[in-house]
Amino acid sequence: MKGNKVKPTNKQMATLRALKRDPKLPLAKAMREGGYGPKTALNPRQNFVDLKGTAVALDKWREVLRSEGLDEYFLIQKYKEWLDSPDYTTQLKAKDDLRRDLGLPVGNQPVTVSQLDMGGSMEINFIRDDREEIE
Repeated sequence: MKGNKVKPTNKQMATLRALKRDPKLPLAKAMREGGYGPKTALNPRQNFVDLKGTAVALDKWREVLRSEGLDEYFLIQKYKEWLDSPDYTTQLKAKDDLRRDLGLPVGNQPVTVSQLDMGGSMEINFIRDDREEIE
């Protein structure tokens, strides 16, 4: 008796190729590039993400990565390297990726404050309002 083997469709594969090419591409746009119609692309979870063919294609891709040595251990070493990088932007990107992988929320980027030297000194004075009692 033959097993019922699920295979990814051409549209699923084309959508995944579009996402591999540009990981920041919105899923609905990647689906349209993959050949899905505009209405179908409006529900990416139902019409792409949750489909067995997509899961099979992703599993095959993971197998290829692992066979090339790009497994969890390699990724852990890369995270350590990125987080220890002297480049702060690299550290921030690695932090967000790591938080995403751990299932933690990814917050807004911190605001970078640059100092501008105007040739003088700057003082900040706190003025107390004597009308309030301070204990």
